[in-house]
Amino acid sequence: EIVEWLGFAVANGTLPTFAFFFFTLCNIGPRACHHHQWYREKFEDYPKKRRALIPFIL
Repeated sequence: EIVEWLGFAVANGTLPTFAFFFFTLCNIGPRACHHHQWYREKFEDYPKKRRALIPFIL
């Protein structure tokens, strides 16, 4: 979803679309990290190398 809104913002090229992308990132990013932490705590077989938001990075 983040990549989708980034593509829309780049294609549109206006400040409001970049602002919408930024606020989407600020909303989805922390939520993904929180859910990722919850899964790690609740499920022992949860993959250790899995990332919350960006593969191989975050």
